[in-house]
Amino acid sequence: MIHLLLFSACGPGFTLDNFDYEAEYSTHTPVAENLLSPTLITTFNDEIYVYETSEDISNLHQVSTDGLQSSIEIPETTLSFYATGENLLAATEDGVHDTLNDTLLHAAYETTHVFEINGELHWAVEHVAGTEIHNETDSVLIEIYSLDDLHVHNDTIWGIDQRNSYLVSVDTSLPMAEWAGEIQVDFEDEARRMTVDNDAFYVTTRSTRWPYGGWILKVEGTVGDMTTERLCDSPPEAEHILVHNGMVYWSSKQSITTVSNEGGTYEMLAPLTTVGDMLIHNDTLWWTDTKGGRVFNTSVE
Repeated sequence: MIHLLLFSACGPGFTLDNFDYEAEYSTHTPVAENLLSPTLITTFNDEIYVYETSEDISNLHQVSTDGLQSSIEIPETTLSFYATGENLLAATEDGVHDTLNDTLLHAAYETTHVFEINGELHWAVEHVAGTEIHNETDSVLIEIYSLDDLHVHNDTIWGIDQRNSYLVSVDTSLPMAEWAGEIQVDFEDEARRMTVDNDAFYVTTRSTRWPYGGWILKVEGTVGDMTTERLCDSPPEAEHILVHNGMVYWSSKQSITTVSNEGGTYEMLAPLTTVGDMLIHNDTLWWTDTKGGRVFNTSVE
């Protein structure tokens, strides 16, 4: 009886409407692909550079909308880049390198960041007791703070300490020997990355509970008196964050999303991408996809 009913249901008079598939989100075409594991991305002399690393070799590629333009092999494991007016510097496992000229400028084990304060070059070194900051003549230990993400704003060093979930500031108007880290914000969730726009700090955080969703935070105020506002929640494992033209952009485990810098509901910008790093250059968002071995861009005018 059941078979008879099924046969009758499929007989004349029973039809299915045609289904036209429509993608929920627009996809992006890579400007470069077939890379091993592209991670860092940076700009120098108005050009885009992508760092690609593997167990055997590391390369620095110049990339444009037409794809890979040139490549050089670099022997050092690089943790971050910093562009001066003349050189593209790299913080590497053995010091500060002039990358394009393959020159070691300053030897220092486990250098994490390179930056300038009042026109003078400084670099941060990971130390068992905290972060050690150097220049050509001096050094100072910023105790207990790991300063995993570091920015210089208004002659002050600002850092995210992921281990303790702090926003930390270092007053550089004092003599370097007196530099010390001051906790400005003790976040409720795990702090990951930050960016600065118009004196406001934007921070990605993660819950310590699966699936590790989090929040996009806006931090405003002055040293010693800062307030924190939640702009929106985030897909799992929020990480890199940027602000441009009144919009906040950030990466998570498998996507890039965006929200107004005044808050609201986030919107998906790029799904199914594992971001290694991202930047905004000339109203264009660029990012690396580490697992896909690709480099993408999209307009954010």
